Amino acid sequence: MEHNDALQAFLKAWQNEDFKKMFRFSQKTWKEGKSEKHIEALFSPNKMKGFNVFSYAYVSGVAMKYNVDITLANGTRIMSVINVICEIAPGKPAPYGEWGVNPASVQNIVSKVSPKEGKAAPASNKKPWKKPEVKKATQEQIKKAKLNADK
Repeated sequence: MEHNDALQAFLKAWQNEDFKKMFRFSQKTWKEGKSEKHIEALFSPNKMKGFNVFSYAYVSGVAMKYNVDITLANGTRIMSVINVICEIAPGKPAPYGEWGVNPASVQNIVSKVSPKEGKAAPASNKKPWKKPEVKKATQEQIKKAKLNADK
């Protein structure tokens, strides 16, 4: 099973309130010492109506990040960043292991749209991360750096 298959199975199981199946497609490390009741406690308060996986990124050969638009039964839409990890055993990532969703990462909410508001609001009071600006060196700075390097 590939990473996308594990994510799709996990999200469809949440939509169907099949907590046993959600647990089955969870990351091995997260599952260690937990049961299906933990999944149920995390996800049963928020019934899911639907989802759309709109982008993903390879973090490494054993980790993926998915951006998912989730619509809850009450009409609230959330944008979540979900981690999918490949492991052979708890705490042992490996490219030839089994892919599983980290259920806690589903809580990585980037934005939230309430049906009453009708517009996106930040998921928290934290400011969104911005890539730092990279300033190019001026010709004068380059000359100084070359002169200092020659000394």
